[in-house]
Amino acid sequence: MIPDLHGWLHACGLLKSEADYRADVRAFLGRFVKGAPVQKDEDLKLLRPHDRDLWALRFRGEPQSRILGGLVYKDCFVGTHWSFRCNLGRKDSKGWLAAEQRAIDVWDGLLPGIRRFRCHPFSNCVSGAFE
Repeated sequence: MIPDLHGWLHACGLLKSEADYRADVRAFLGRFVKGAPVQKDEDLKLLRPHDRDLWALRFRGEPQSRILGGLVYKDCFVGTHWSFRCNLGRKDSKGWLAAEQRAIDVWDGLLPGIRRFRCHPFSNCVSGAFE
């Protein structure tokens, strides 16, 4: 997990509603870590253009958020950028494009020379996947 997401998830001194929201996000991420079923496009969506192998892990609680990143290998998602969904704007907006580029840049900095895993169909990406 990237440090800024970890810091955000585990911040202290929050209002109860904010602490509860962050606990819900941690629980959502924990489902993925523990191998719970993952639904294509609902939980984990491959972003266009597909040849970048860039994925969005989709938390649909309120407010919604997205964790962008890639798979290193089956079942190993590395989130490299996160944002509240409302801050991204419409698909192909400046906000989305900037977030996608940030996710790619952070990946390249953390894992130089390591290509994001290409795994089609979806069942080759995640164990317990639902197409």
